[in-house]
Amino acid sequence: MKLLIKYPCRLRLKNLTNLLQYLILNIKNKNTEIIISIDVDDKHIYNKESLKHLKPLLDNNKIKLFVSKSESKVDAYNRDLNEIQWTHLLCISDYVEFTTNGFDNIIIEECLRYASYPIKFQSSNQFYNQYHNLFIVPYKFYLSKKYIFNPCLKSNYHYELLTKELKSFYGKIHYSDIVIHKYVHSKWGYDKIDNQTLIHINNWRKDLISLENENSII
Repeated sequence: MKLLIKYPCRLRLKNLTNLLQYLILNIKNKNTEIIISIDVDDKHIYNKESLKHLKPLLDNNKIKLFVSKSESKVDAYNRDLNEIQWTHLLCISDYVEFTTNGFDNIIIEECLRYASYPIKFQSSNQFYNQYHNLFIVPYKFYLSKKYIFNPCLKSNYHYELLTKELKSFYGKIHYSDIVIHKYVHSKWGYDKIDNQTLIHINNWRKDLISLENENSII
């Protein structure tokens, strides 16, 4: 069993630096690997100075950096997943803070207990009674769909649609009662809303239409 952590990042060098530090400190399983996907046209991260800043963190045999061009947030999550062999996938964003040392071993233990099903972990905090969820997706789903998040979407509702697709594909999702992370999104008041977030928000109407169309099919 091998856990792959997929982390696409655009523009937010500070978030990338902080999350890489969290990952390096808290990952304990020798087989866990991380894919960082950045964009070739991202001048905030893909430049000589930023890459030099990141080099001490990227000089780790667990971390693989891929540079390409993403068409959207969803595309950034879906790309580069064939570059490493894996059995279970965890997708994370800039605003995840892992609060449990050895969280990857906890995930793997849960996967061994519920090997036939995807697993959902709930954040320790909430915003207006809303929790953030991390999903562990088995490779079988990706092999069948050729994606993790449905590419009909750009930036929004991708976790809502993933939940429906996983339930349709597997019949159920195992909800873990173990807490491994905190969610610190700017929309939850943890930081200022930046231009990248505004771009994602501006896609919500088109994404909502796509979501409703897909829901009528599932």
